[in-house]
Amino acid sequence: MLQLFSGCLDEIERKLVKGFPPRETILRKAFEAHRNLNYELSVPVMLSQADGMGCEIFGVWSIYAERERLKLNTFVEAEIERELLPAYLALIGSLLPINASRDERLRYPNAMNRNSILHGENISYANPIDAHKAVSWIQYVGSFRTDLWLFRKRRQQS
Repeated sequence: MLQLFSGCLDEIERKLVKGFPPRETILRKAFEAHRNLNYELSVPVMLSQADGMGCEIFGVWSIYAERERLKLNTFVEAEIERELLPAYLALIGSLLPINASRDERLRYPNAMNRNSILHGENISYANPIDAHKAVSWIQYVGSFRTDLWLFRKRRQQS
């Protein structure tokens, strides 16, 4: 995973900056910190930017809050083609270690979790593996903007 994301870092940064131009300065600084091995800085910034990007893409206050999942599901059902809907709901709405709540985290011991990092509970995340997980997460969240654009474009053409 480290080699894969290290080799794609410039491309991931370029696509995120292109997809989210108002976030360019923050994204570039986060990626610079990552390249300089300043994971204490890059990881929380990438996680918080992924939160904001998710809110921007899906139009919900938080892609993690249980109370917002119904809105998120409604949004996805309106935007995604019927045959792909189950897969998208699974991709977006699934419980993952990174988005697990405090109680749910017990299922995933030693996994990287955004809440525990952003709220200062976990201070041992500044390592190459967790840093690359943060890169993976921000890339994952950002990729939904392109997917939704493609779905909307296809809908307009039909």
